[in-house]
Amino acid sequence: MVIRYISSLKNALKTNSAYIDGVLIVRRKKGWSKMTKEEQGEYTALVELFNADKELSMYADQLFYALGKYPELNKALKAGTLDNALAAKVFGKKINTTLDDYIKRTEDMIKGAESGKYTYTADDIYALLEELAEEGLPELIKDRKSLNMVVNPHGGSIDDAGRLDVFIDAVDRMRHSDAAVLSLGSPATRTDPILFNFRRLLTHLDNLPEAQVKKVKWSTTADDLDFWNGEDVPGFVDPSKNDYGLTLDRRFFSADDVVREARYEPTKAANFDFVMKGDDWPLPRKTGKTPKFEVEDIVSEGKNRLAILEQEKIALEGRIAQGQGYTKSGERQLEQEGMAMMEEAQDALDEVLTEIELLKMNGTTKKQGGGFIDSPLYLRDY
Repeated sequence: MVIRYISSLKNALKTNSAYIDGVLIVRRKKGWSKMTKEEQGEYTALVELFNADKELSMYADQLFYALGKYPELNKALKAGTLDNALAAKVFGKKINTTLDDYIKRTEDMIKGAESGKYTYTADDIYALLEELAEEGLPELIKDRKSLNMVVNPHGGSIDDAGRLDVFIDAVDRMRHSDAAVLSLGSPATRTDPILFNFRRLLTHLDNLPEAQVKKVKWSTTADDLDFWNGEDVPGFVDPSKNDYGLTLDRRFFSADDVVREARYEPTKAANFDFVMKGDDWPLPRKTGKTPKFEVEDIVSEGKNRLAILEQEKIALEGRIAQGQGYTKSGERQLEQEGMAMMEEAQDALDEVLTEIELLKMNGTTKKQGGGFIDSPLYLRDY
């Protein structure tokens, strides 16, 4: 029979984590030579008490895990300017750049397949999605936890809206959605549904509903003492190791911090060939003001807009059918989710059908009451 002994440091952290973290932060911030005698004494006492098995140094590695990868935050800590606002800004940018990077890698695969230089298929793009779920997102989860430990020892989060939680939930939904996956072995094309959903997800993360922003989060906050190693592990672990079982649990926990209104539902990609000019890609991310187009350009895109609407119509009809299936599951929670899914999809479908009817009648993309819209709808809808 194996008896597990909880380390003395883990026990101490349950009641004195703010003090212990504070001593370690002073040590990293000032360096030994700039610490006062009192500060040196406090740090030395911690080492003598808790570092016999290097557990204090391993805990410090967990505490400062993110700072080793965010030089600007590490510099701010040493300058005494690191706060929640700065950490939130830098971490929010990291979420965006992570998704941007996977979009770029997906695009590069498709370009390679188009040129004939490589034989990338939908399988290879799906492998990128799996890599994001199993490697990219767990790293972001650990970064957020580490920064919360340093910046918010008394509660709160640098990701107060839970953008990362929505990101994680969306990727898991994409992995298990027929809408986001092409048939195995299909050629890699610019209308790949994973690329399409990656692009839509960028905008989704920037426009989360108020209910998500206001929800009280509990995932990976500073007071989650068992985050790195679990409650059954007696000591401390190397934070750089990717423990699949642990990170899988953390992804599930993150999903609990996502309200229904903020969930990203994957959809099938439409044919976006008409927006491609040279090396441009469909659905470019909006930055600043919506670009202006000449009236002639807008009118000429009426037929293309109609093609998109027909694809949206098919996708929304599929959502309604999926919701109907949920309502017949016999599980109350799933039935309620199905009803909400059907209502949302039906509202969106009504708008699509109305626009389709107007386009077929007019043959142009006009505003109601006369006048042309100031930009193509495909640039404004996502």
